[in-house]
Order: sequence, then structure tokens, then C-alpha cells
Amino acid sequence: MSGLFLGLSFLALIVGLGQDAGATTRSERWGKGWSDDDKDCQDTRAEILIKTSKDKIKFKRVSGLYDREDANQGNRAMPGKSFCNVTRGEWFDPYTGNIIRLANDLDVDHVVPLNHAWNAGASRWTKTRRRTFYNDWDNLILVGKSENRSKGDKGPLEYLPPRESFRCEYVQRWEFVKKKWGLAIPRPEAQKIAEVKSRHCNKIDR
Repeated sequence: MSGLFLGLSFLALIVGLGQDAGATTRSERWGKGWSDDDKDCQDTRAEILIKTSKDKIKFKRVSGLYDREDANQGNRAMPGKSFCNVTRGEWFDPYTGNIIRLANDLDVDHVVPLNHAWNAGASRWTKTRRRTFYNDWDNLILVGKSENRSKGDKGPLEYLPPRESFRCEYVQRWEFVKKKWGLAIPRPEAQKIAEVKSRHCNKIDR
């Protein structure tokens, strides 16, 4: 009887792993997207927009402009307000060097893209670990939408930021995130990272 139970349990485990490994949609793989752990209606994207804006911030459903500290306090400081959806501010896109003032023109880029991470080992993680990775600030950078679309799911072998002075930091961040999360770094990728470091990490950003 115990042998049958163990056999069924093992089969269920295999089936469960297979279902996860075969997940195809973003929600199946990574959950519901940006998290709002403190329940203040500002999810990961909104918090990054607020904390990185170089100018005062405007919200969709609140009149006026707010500095970062007031904006980040949001609904905790002013109950009844809706400090949720950021619409305007001033952000620097490190990939291109462009200044962007409309939040809708920005994406939160996963430095190590989600599909790339999936193929590098994330497919074997638990759903909880994958959701944590999705919202990991170490792997998130605000960039212009068009540039983020150009990058897509590419790794350093296929894509580097057009702004050369950021390439050193980019590959350093890539390598850090991969090591932090135990994701595979194939030899050609490691060689490319070393090449970029050699070429760009000794230069002064002007």
C-alpha cells in the first residue's frame, strides 16, 4: 500500500513539474505581474517611477504635483486620495540617454529578460520564487518603450545598450542578477561579458 502511495505521489510530482515547465503565458510563469506588498495601491512599477523621477510627479486621479517623498507616502499620508497611477515626471533612460516625461512612454525593463531567465533555469523554480524574481529591483531599470522593444528577450550576445557609457554597468548588472538567482551563464555569454568589461569598464562616463 505504501509503495502504491509513493508511486502515485512521485507521478503527481512529475506531472506538476511538467505543467510548470510547459507554462507558456506570462501569468502562468510569473504570476499576476507587479506586486503591491504593502497594499498602498502603488505596485512595483509605480514605486520605481516615483523613486527615480528627477522632477515632481503627477498622478492620474490626483490633482497637483508631488515631490518623491510625498508621492511615495501616497494614500498612507492622505487617505481617500488615489496615489496609484503615475502619469508624469522626469526620467533618464540609461540605455539611450534620453529624458522622458510621460510615464506611458516608459517600460520597466527586466535586465535579464523573463523568457531568457526561464530558459536559463527559472522554469525549474517554484511559482513563489519566479514571482519574487519578476519584482526584484536589482533586475529592473526604467527605459523608453521603443528601446525596450528593440531589446526584447535578447542577451548580451545579441543586444547591448546603444549608449556605450552604460554598457559596463549593464553587463555587470546582468552578471550580478544571474549569479544572485543561480541562472546559467553559458561560455559564449561569459566571454561576451568579459569582452564588454575589458572594452568599457575602464572608461570615464563623460
